Amino acid sequence: HPVTYKSGMASRILTSSNFIDGYFNYSMSSNQAVGLQYLNIQQSKETIIFVQYNRLLKRWNLPIAQGNIHATIATGYNQKNHHIFPCFLLSADFENRSFFSKGLFKYMSPQSKSATYTQFRLGFSPIKHNYNDLSTWIMVQFEQFNYLNKSTIIMPLYRGFYKKYLWEFGSNGKHSLFHVMIHL
Repeated sequence: HPVTYKSGMASRILTSSNFIDGYFNYSMSSNQAVGLQYLNIQQSKETIIFVQYNRLLKRWNLPIAQGNIHATIATGYNQKNHHIFPCFLLSADFENRSFFSKGLFKYMSPQSKSATYTQFRLGFSPIKHNYNDLSTWIMVQFEQFNYLNKSTIIMPLYRGFYKKYLWEFGSNGKHSLFHVMIHL
């Protein structure tokens, strides 16, 4: 969650076949946050630190659904080659208590070669849930990371959410993902 609520903080750890990703952000308001991100790119053995600004561009609060569009602009520092570079991210999601969809696009240039990351998710919840209940989601994720090599991964995921805790894990037999996030 790039932006939570005024004075809210979020922290996450994500490990996958492509990345090890650690993140912390602080929401200055309900539509903007600042954050620090640690990113280790597995294929190139590069470690990158980002200072970023996240902005909620649009939110639709419907009677039984919600949609969001977020943008992130960041400055990255590649520890391997001491390169400072820009990074841009745009994401959109839509969900109700039964259906979830998300799309994300990220662009950065950690070396002289640019990198793009694209992710799409579709999911459903077998049980309608309320905020105070345990929420269970079954999802499929498509991701493509194009940097030194092109990596495309399609993977089923399980997502659980309870109050301020979120966890996800998935595997397709060759690649795996584990993600934990806490809203502080």
